[in-house]
Amino acid sequence: MNLWEKKKLVVIASLIVILAGLSIWQSTPGKLEGGVMQNGEPLAESKTKGLTVYVSGEVKNPGMYEMPAGSRAKEAIEKAGGMTLNANVNKVNLAKKCKDGMQINVPALNVKQAKTRVGNSQGRNSAGNVRGAEAVQEDLTTVNLNSATLEELENLPGVGQVTAQKIIEYRQQHHFNKIEDIMNVKGIGKAKFQKIKDYLDV
Repeated sequence: MNLWEKKKLVVIASLIVILAGLSIWQSTPGKLEGGVMQNGEPLAESKTKGLTVYVSGEVKNPGMYEMPAGSRAKEAIEKAGGMTLNANVNKVNLAKKCKDGMQINVPALNVKQAKTRVGNSQGRNSAGNVRGAEAVQEDLTTVNLNSATLEELENLPGVGQVTAQKIIEYRQQHHFNKIEDIMNVKGIGKAKFQKIKDYLDV
């Protein structure tokens, strides 16, 4: 075999090795195509994009917030300014993982729970000073008769589900112009109005 034939065999062998390598590379999982493949699977969008959640209820700044992927309800509530004094903390799963488009609602304490908190509270202001029960009471929210949910109306003292539903049915036909209008709802007289008037708003 002359020198030329040897060189020819070397070139052919090299080409075979190169082609074999390309074939193996193309069939290997985990190759990147535009940076969207990892171990043969597309990268999840949640790893590269954020999400939007709506935080409502007893938080200081209700609204829509952009959150990083993988955020928890606790982080979204903190971004909304944190819970108000009237928030029912035990009704919120702070560890719940956020999903794009979800709503995180922080319910209010019922009136009995709120009064208990006020009576037992040694609320402190930002300077660390102890405030009296009257000052804590000012932080408690009222119920707007024209926009309150069924659950919020049920939290009023002496107002159960049936009466709360009647209030909603009434406002669907009549607008509450003043809190005294609630006495037009069947089942709410002067005595009951006196119990709940401090928690009403329009």
